[in-house]
Amino acid sequence: QRMQLLEQIKTEIAEDRGRAIKRYSANWQDARIKFAAIATLLAFRRDHYEMFEGGTYEPLMAEGPNAEQIVGFLRRRGGEIMLTAAARYPARLAAAGLAPESNVPLPKALHHTSWRDLLSGAVNAAATSLRAADLFALLPAAVLVAA
Repeated sequence: QRMQLLEQIKTEIAEDRGRAIKRYSANWQDARIKFAAIATLLAFRRDHYEMFEGGTYEPLMAEGPNAEQIVGFLRRRGGEIMLTAAARYPARLAAAGLAPESNVPLPKALHHTSWRDLLSGAVNAAATSLRAADLFALLPAAVLVAA
């Protein structure tokens, strides 16, 4: 039954990732969002294993009122790059509200990079920093690659 569910999720994501993820996150109790995230990230890791085996790890420090509730890092190898950001204690953050000025500053070399979230499919335009409100608009985590 799990395999059938996973295949259904893969099909729905292939058809329209954004719509599927919105639906899964709204009904998070049925575990579809978890299956979708795990399947997406494991497929990316399989296809980009060299970045995980030999890539660099660079912590990113958030800024703004919610900085202590945001963690982030970059993984790089050659021309490949992945940015991961997550909200710490997302239920608390959702209850208190995310300050609009909270953000994740990017290294200068990445200021001209547009990003695509592997999980939600959302695209972030090139900028000097990524707004936390944009990163976590749908999920309390974002895994971005150059668009």
